[in-house]
Amino acid sequence: MPKKNRRVVVFLSHSHVDRHVATILQSVLQKNRATFLDQDQVQAGDVLPERIAHGIQSSDVFLLLWSSAAASSKWVRSELEMAHQFRRPIIPYALDRAPLPSALRGLVFITPDDQLHGHSALLTAVSGAPFQPDDVTQLFPGKWRAEFGIAGLGGAIYDLELRANGQIEGVARMQQSGFLGEMASTMGFAHVLNTPIPINGEWIYEDVNDLLTLTMTAAGFGTMNTETIRVRATGRESGSIQGVDLSGRAWTLTRLDRQTNRFSPDMQRMIKGFEADVESGKRPVVEIVLRGVLITFWKNGAKDLPTPDEVGSMTFEEMVESMNAIGMIDM
Repeated sequence: MPKKNRRVVVFLSHSHVDRHVATILQSVLQKNRATFLDQDQVQAGDVLPERIAHGIQSSDVFLLLWSSAAASSKWVRSELEMAHQFRRPIIPYALDRAPLPSALRGLVFITPDDQLHGHSALLTAVSGAPFQPDDVTQLFPGKWRAEFGIAGLGGAIYDLELRANGQIEGVARMQQSGFLGEMASTMGFAHVLNTPIPINGEWIYEDVNDLLTLTMTAAGFGTMNTETIRVRATGRESGSIQGVDLSGRAWTLTRLDRQTNRFSPDMQRMIKGFEADVESGKRPVVEIVLRGVLITFWKNGAKDLPTPDEVGSMTFEEMVESMNAIGMIDM
């Protein structure tokens, strides 16, 4: 499997009948540290079998979109044989109930339901390790805070774990602001608003139209209440997603279990510019500056980086390699 967080080269094998699904998955892979190859990239004048064989041999993983149409395609079967020949890891993606080839029937396969849960099974399988997107506003399994407010009245806070299988667990609390919060404080039961109410349910996210659906059951104060909330994303800023539900309430969703340590484009350009400085004899100054940057990020929570003591003895090249390894830069 490929090294953690470098771009993964994926050969995508599919029937032309399933091209619409392949296009969706190509877009997902390109946004999430992967590069794809497939038979559509064969150019006029290429020797078809040689070109495809080279693509499969050059790939890190072989993603097989399997369906009744793929089972009838001689090209898909030929590509699968080449993947076995070159010992590429094979990821089956079952689009319908067509039985998998006998050689793959012991493998866990992905289904189209994965598209409704952030494509998490696909991205984890392709990366070969637990996956987290670089973009903290990308809807993906993990811990999230969902907040809504009604102007002047108050609102609610939901701390939720969105699981890869589509389940939700978490707690809800009422906000202690606005008219309702003031009234509760005046009447002496503000503590009730802060009582966590257990939540469970299901979630799906339709990335084609930016629509998140949360079906949640709350059990508290002797009652159970189920509510389906559909939030359409309207913007992304400051590491959060803004949206509006069908009743007009404004929502903010913020990821709780991960903050990106990835450098901004301007910072990445500056780091890349350091290479020229090193070559021109400014290595000592560049290494001092870069050590300071890495130590600052480490102290702010980027514990995947080397410790300050380790950074003290690292060369420029070793520091760049450590940043590449955790996806802070692409060099």
